[in-house]
Amino acid sequence: AASNNTCAAAQMITLAVSGPTIVSGDTRGAANEFTPVGCNTFVGLGNPKYNWDGGQLYYKVTLPKGKWRIDFDRGVGWPTGSHTKAGIYAFQGSSCPADALAMDAACLNKGTFGSMILDVLGASEEWYLVVDSSDANYAGPFEFRITKVAVPTNGRCANPSQIALINGKGVVSGD
Repeated sequence: AASNNTCAAAQMITLAVSGPTIVSGDTRGAANEFTPVGCNTFVGLGNPKYNWDGGQLYYKVTLPKGKWRIDFDRGVGWPTGSHTKAGIYAFQGSSCPADALAMDAACLNKGTFGSMILDVLGASEEWYLVVDSSDANYAGPFEFRITKVAVPTNGRCANPSQIALINGKGVVSGD
């Protein structure tokens, strides 16, 4: 089993100087530290509370101010039907929660099967990223990427983009 399968032994991530930071691992053989943890993931979308009760791996990263995108991908080798059984969740802080209830509160609404955005408001913030699954039968290789999100210059009402209309039509391009 990996050495980072408890929160206290989280693996430190150093951000890449440029481009995305890529982290890969494998949850096979990882233990489950806290039960039940759901992070309130997907509640309100017609789903019951989702529990991350499989073995997990913990990572810790210091993110500078800004928006950060976390993209999670399961690798080849997961059991059939596990596309919504594995994911990643996050919580901010410099220390680990004491129990499942504290973990569930810490990662509230910060879980995904694919991508999420973390908004760092201070000069920098410490974040834990946890790769987990719904139960011990779902484990395997994975990769996640941490990428700084470029905020558009017209991302606020105070600085909108001007659109020139020609014959009543405007053309807008961008992200």
